[in-house]
This record gives sequence, C-alpha cells and structure tokens, in this order.
Amino acid sequence: MAIYPHDAEELLKAGFKLDYILEGSSFYFEDETWIIGGRSYPNGPTSVSPKVIKEGIWLPNIEDFLRWLRFRDFEIEIKTSRYGTTVTAHDSKKNPYKASSSSPEYALFEIIMQVLKSGNVPEWNTFSVEIID
Repeated sequence: MAIYPHDAEELLKAGFKLDYILEGSSFYFEDETWIIGGRSYPNGPTSVSPKVIKEGIWLPNIEDFLRWLRFRDFEIEIKTSRYGTTVTAHDSKKNPYKASSSSPEYALFEIIMQVLKSGNVPEWNTFSVEIID
C-alpha cells in the first residue's frame, strides 16, 4: 500500500526525496495511479511514460520508507496489534522517534516527517564495492 497523494506531497515538501525508482514504484498523475514496471490488471499499459515520473507525484510505500531509514542507519522497531502499528526509530546518535497509526505505512510516514522536521536528516549511507583479482 502506498500513501495518499496529498500526504506524499506533504512529505516531498518537507524534504523527502526520491533516491531511486524501482519496479513497483507508484506515481499519481492526472487523477490516475501508475505503477512502474508491470502490466496493470486487466488490460493496462506495460510501461510508464517518462512524463508520469517527471510530473507525477511519487507515492512511497512501506518498502520505500524502510529503505530510506535503513540507508540512513536508523534502528527500527515495529509493533503491531489489533489497534494499529507503533514504530520506534533511533538514528545513529540514538535520537528517538516514535509514532503510532492504523497502518505501518502511516506510522513510518510520521517517523520520517518527525526526522525531516527536526532538521537532523542523516546523509544516505552509501558504500562501494571493490573487486580484487
């Protein structure tokens, strides 16, 4: 499940960036939701126009949120119950963030909004691989 377009716009305005486009990524464009890389049931298109990606609104999903946090060295704990989901996260400096919602996507959304609003957004932890003969 992806978040709603108006929430995605709020997240993007707060500084959440699209670091990558993967198969299954969703975009909202001209009142339609487009999914990258596959055929929509029953007779949808098999590819997406670059215009959808450039002008559409990226709709992050749970995998995008987890990847964003993980690549920035957050420790994440997710607890679910019949009442909803609670997420607790700590950055590399052990700053705590906590949010609850009816869905894991929206609890993670709230965590990321807290991080973005705090101004303490860690850089993306990238690494390189060297092949030695």
